[in-house]
Amino acid sequence: MTSNPKSKKLSRRAVLASGALFPTTMALGSPAFASSNKFSSGTFPYEVTYTEEEWRSRLSELEYFVMREGGTEPRQSSLLAFEKREGTYSCKGCELPAFSAEWKVQHFDIGWVFFKQAIPDAVLTGVDTSFNPRGMNENEIGATIECHCRRCGSHIGHILEVRGEVLHCLNGTSLVFSPL
Repeated sequence: MTSNPKSKKLSRRAVLASGALFPTTMALGSPAFASSNKFSSGTFPYEVTYTEEEWRSRLSELEYFVMREGGTEPRQSSLLAFEKREGTYSCKGCELPAFSAEWKVQHFDIGWVFFKQAIPDAVLTGVDTSFNPRGMNENEIGATIECHCRRCGSHIGHILEVRGEVLHCLNGTSLVFSPL
């Protein structure tokens, strides 16, 4: 794949290299199926599930909008975009470690949290045909692959081509940072 920032296509190799692999194994036991999640077909066995009422009581209005309805937080609204310490970024819905600070990329002028890759088997992906982030023009993005937490199905962001790099572009609203 070329590094042309105006390119609108992602090669299969670029997606795989970005850490966007579907997990091939699930935890042992009898996992429950996700409910109250626009991303679930009702057949994927998420390990952590809550009813819509339980999700709403656990999350703020913005967190629910982003994590359960697939929304995008306002640009530069999360302090995690500016975080520089070493540590781990986990899903706010179930605390699954999903990203390491060693793979973080600083794009302060764009305003979301960026990583080169995810922790293996932490993220599921799917194509998002409705993605249109506020504050980014079409020359800055090259694809819309949606990222979800593998354990609870919460929406955490997208995999995009940003200025010639394929990156996980995440909502800080969906993450909890634990410094080392």
